[in-house]
Amino acid sequence: MLRDVRVGYDMHSDAIALSSYPALDPTPRTPVPYRRTFCIESPYMKKLAALILFLGVLIAACGGSDDEQPPSEFAPRNLTVLVGGGVGTSSLNEYYPNAIEIRAGDTITWRMNGQGDDPHTVTFAPDLSEVIDIVPKPNGNPDEFIFATTLVDPTRRAGQPVEEHDLAAYINSGIMFGYQVGEGVPLIDTFSLKFPEPGTYEYSCGIHEFHRGLVV
Repeated sequence: MLRDVRVGYDMHSDAIALSSYPALDPTPRTPVPYRRTFCIESPYMKKLAALILFLGVLIAACGGSDDEQPPSEFAPRNLTVLVGGGVGTSSLNEYYPNAIEIRAGDTITWRMNGQGDDPHTVTFAPDLSEVIDIVPKPNGNPDEFIFATTLVDPTRRAGQPVEEHDLAAYINSGIMFGYQVGEGVPLIDTFSLKFPEPGTYEYSCGIHEFHRGLVV
């Protein structure tokens, strides 16, 4: 049987030459294993080693230092709480939800719900039991009272940025209505407050002492 037959072509005689090829020699030969070796001294291997070293340095440089702060996992959110509810004389004195969970940097906006006759406030204070709701009417009868100015007016003035919660500060929305109560009276139907730090903060309606909410 022929083994490893190779054909040669003689360009001068245009004849196919077979006799000059060792592959036609019938003498058995011991096969030589095929081996491929690489030498680090070769130009190719030197370039490959330099490239690997460069990539290692580049990856280490892009890793950043231990002093860098990791990015915040969550972005600040804008949350909503509804205040009161009802129509006309049928009113609900409640915050919805009554307790709301926050993360650092979140902002809550309280929004009047419905057009009930009862006004409300969103009031934070170091001691809610000391919030003043009514005062004697100036030059009025002994039994005449009016809402305290500190309750009527918002602590945030027009054009100022949203207030940030402060445990030591008195923060108030002003008296909120679900409709325009009179000509020349500014309508306050929303109130926003930002919370730089998470925690447990109680607040109340300055008009209805039992009407309380919780930020956690």
